[in-house]
Amino acid sequence: MNSSPRAQWAEEALAGVGREESEALQVCFQAFAPLLFTLAERAQVADPERAVEAVLRDLVTHHFGWPRSGLSARVWVIGMAQRRFQLLRQIPPSIAV
Repeated sequence: MNSSPRAQWAEEALAGVGREESEALQVCFQAFAPLLFTLAERAQVADPERAVEAVLRDLVTHHFGWPRSGLSARVWVIGMAQRRFQLLRQIPPSIAV
């Protein structure tokens, strides 16, 4: 499959989390932060920064599911973010995240 350099960078960033590379979370943040903040804004979460932080924690916790999904890194991260943002909208802001 032909991928853009940006898509390859995103895939490598997420793969780095799976390999527990020391800089992986920072690279993931750089790769996905603009997308995650846009999704958080659209989802109208109460605190976008905390919501994005929660998604990044989810990526670290559930990274093993990405290769098995067969999805591109971007699509998988979007799904993870949408799930987290939906959960955050269902609980009061005082206990969210």
